[in-house]
Amino acid sequence: MILANVRQIAKLAGVSPTTVSLALHHHPRISEETCKRIQDIAQSLNYVTPDSKPNGPIRAPLIGYLADKAPDRLAMDMLRGAMEDATRRHFGLLLHEVAHCEGWIEEAITTLIQRNVSGMIFATSYPRLLPPFLLRRVRIAGIHLVQVMHAVLPSPVDSVCSPDADYAQVCCGTLHALGHRRIMLLNLTHPEIWEGVSQRYGMALTCFGQPEGIADPETLFAAYVHMTPRPTALIAHTDEAAMRCHHLAQCSGIAVPAQLSILGLGNASGGQLDPELSVLDMKACEMGRVGMNLLIDRILAGHPPALLTDHAEIKILPTLIDRGTLGPASLG
Repeated sequence: MILANVRQIAKLAGVSPTTVSLALHHHPRISEETCKRIQDIAQSLNYVTPDSKPNGPIRAPLIGYLADKAPDRLAMDMLRGAMEDATRRHFGLLLHEVAHCEGWIEEAITTLIQRNVSGMIFATSYPRLLPPFLLRRVRIAGIHLVQVMHAVLPSPVDSVCSPDADYAQVCCGTLHALGHRRIMLLNLTHPEIWEGVSQRYGMALTCFGQPEGIADPETLFAAYVHMTPRPTALIAHTDEAAMRCHHLAQCSGIAVPAQLSILGLGNASGGQLDPELSVLDMKACEMGRVGMNLLIDRILAGHPPALLTDHAEIKILPTLIDRGTLGPASLG
């Protein structure tokens, strides 16, 4: 007896291998007609599913999720959104953490392909794209891929992004309206974008960290107290860093926001701060949800990824939430 495999069934049914896998697991998003047609073909070919043993578990189709090895709060919120919608749509999530090096990413991609995932999400805090040779490997394996990131890069795959230029515009525009003309940035990626936006508003910009590396709030404040004239506003790359800057300002006798306005990127609660922290809500959880739903829609459509030419680029716009650490620029 010759046993068929999923790819042979897919060829006969005129669908993708992923659609076959979903149909054999009775996934609710596959129509009854398609399920019956695929199951009839599988039965005629004597196909035996790995889960067809008596009382064996029925496993949900898997989606691979590549995330930073040391995720920040934004990355965790993004993962939470992706997990919730994967569960809601009856998919399992296989998390694989990667470091900032090509070797780790290649190992993760290889592992996920070997696990027969139906799709992959590449979600990292630091903006980057998959190397072309790894992208080809994913496509050859017939796996759909969605990139989720806090930047806009010329991605050759479907992507969900939060554009740097948009949140630079929101931050600089808000601070300019409050009279600020000298601002500091802590560890924000693509400082050239911020420089361009700030120049349009006639604002002087001082950057700490990025692209040279990650600077800590203590380093920033050690330099800040000796600046003449001092910047009147600070934008930090996470709200955790902004909270730390708030604490250092209080310890240094610098009134917030009377002498220094502070804004964090993210949307954590203000904790024990008084006033609570003003933030730019990066919509990380929403980005995870949108990315997961885009990927699942691609999987269920059944079109091979190698044939897709209409790659989607979905932009999630941030929202500024003023909780009290933004104020008019100090005249001192």
